[in-house]
Amino acid sequence: MRGSIEGHRDAVERFVAQAGLVPAERWAEPRAEGKWSAAEITEHLSLLYDGVLQELAGGPGARVRVKGFKLLVLRLVVMPKFLGQGFVPKGVRAPKEVVPVAPNADRGASLGRFEARALEFERIIGARLSDRKARISHPFFGRLTMSQGLRFVEV
Repeated sequence: MRGSIEGHRDAVERFVAQAGLVPAERWAEPRAEGKWSAAEITEHLSLLYDGVLQELAGGPGARVRVKGFKLLVLRLVVMPKFLGQGFVPKGVRAPKEVVPVAPNADRGASLGRFEARALEFERIIGARLSDRKARISHPFFGRLTMSQGLRFVEV
């Protein structure tokens, strides 16, 4: 169920289940050299929700970092793979707004915040899915429809 509330809920549940398998003593340890810890990944996702929820509430959206021909290429070549197949290119750096700075070392609290933000997102976007004019900003793909935005967050 790609790009649906149910698909999003499944993705959230899978993430929480996987994150719950990380031993508490390793929660804040990077998975490998130069990689984020489970705490940082969870905080990154919570920050992503914060930004999208802010935009859905009428605030500013993510700053689109590419323009012109590059944006067109990303939308025509990369975006269909990302949204259709869940393909996330390796080495893409997260925009600074969603880079974890002070992740919560408490796994339960961190996952609780993540799940609360995910549920709030589902509630709000579910009510706006049929709004053809509503958009969510993506730093590399530009303005996304609600269903594209839902799929992006699901991936």
